[in-house]
Amino acid sequence: MSKTEKYKEEFQKKLNELEAFIHDKKAEIEELKEKAKDKKDDMELEEKIKDLEEKKDEAEKDLAELKGKAEENIEEAKGKLGKVFKKFGKKLDK
Repeated sequence: MSKTEKYKEEFQKKLNELEAFIHDKKAEIEELKEKAKDKKDDMELEEKIKDLEEKKDEAEKDLAELKGKAEENIEEAKGKLGKVFKKFGKKLDK
């Protein structure tokens, strides 16, 4: 084997190693891109969960307010009905 052929063979070997290295690095990059995408998706999900929890808290607060108002209205209605029944009771007695 001549020196030229020997250098050519060594060059081809190095070239093959470099191509394999590049291929591996491309695979690593794709894997990192996928992980980054998953991380981004996780972050988006966490943000959605946070928003939903805030909305739930607001809804619970609104529900408590409505419940309080409903209880006030019920008590007020009971008072008015009591007055009406007292009037009717007096009229029915007469």
